[in-house]
Amino acid sequence: FKLERGRRVEKEFVLDDLFVGYNKNDQCMFSIDYGGKNDSTIVTIAKVFLDCPIEIGDTYRYNTHILDFLELLGDNHEEQFPQILAKLNEYNIIAGINDATGLGDVVHQRLAAVLRRRGIMVHPFNFSARSKHDGFALLKQELSSGRLTIPGGPSAVPTKKHKYMTRQMLELVRDYNEKTKLNSYKAPDVKDAHDDFPCSIMMLTHLVNTLTLPTLEFTEGDEAEIVVKN
Repeated sequence: FKLERGRRVEKEFVLDDLFVGYNKNDQCMFSIDYGGKNDSTIVTIAKVFLDCPIEIGDTYRYNTHILDFLELLGDNHEEQFPQILAKLNEYNIIAGINDATGLGDVVHQRLAAVLRRRGIMVHPFNFSARSKHDGFALLKQELSSGRLTIPGGPSAVPTKKHKYMTRQMLELVRDYNEKTKLNSYKAPDVKDAHDDFPCSIMMLTHLVNTLTLPTLEFTEGDEAEIVVKN
C-alpha cells in the first residue's frame, strides 16, 4: 500500500501468502512497536533477501517480504514478553529493532540482553519528529518501489490481523509542519483509530535499509563482543 493522503491506493504484491517461499534457514528480521493501555504491541517478522542488494546511489536496499504479525493487546509488557520470544523462536532471526521510547526502553533492554546471548543484535528505535519523518519517507519509498511486500493472498486477507493492518495503513494521516519542515504520519483523530501496525512496519524498513548489521563474536564465558562489519 502506498501512503497517500485522502485517497485509497492499492498495490499488487509479488508474494501473496503468509509463508510462501519461506524455509527455516531463511534469514529474517523483526521489529516491535510496544503498545500503550489502549493500543497494541505489534511484532512484525520479515524475510530479507540480503544476498540480492539493490544499489541506489551510495546506499543499498533489500527486497523484504513480511511473513507474519503478532498483535498483543494492551500494555502488560511483562505478560507479553514470553509470547514475543515464542513467536521469534519460530523463525531464523538475525537482527531486530525495538521501540525504545520512554518506558519502552526497559523492555528493549531486557529483550536485547536475552537475544544478544543468542547472537542476535537488537537495535533501539526512539520515536521523535525527525525519526518518524525519515522512517515513513523510507517506508513510502520501499512500498512504492515494490521492494517491501505484504501478504495479500486468499489465506492472509481474511484474517483479523491482516484486516487491522490494512485499515491502519490506509487510514494514516500525513501532517506537514511548516516550522520544522517535517511530515508526521499518524492515526486519524477518530474513535478506535490506531497506527501500531504502520509504526512497526516502518521500524522494520528502517532496520533493513539504513542500519549497519553487526555480528556478535563470543569470548570465553559467553560474553558477547559487538563487532561492526560493513
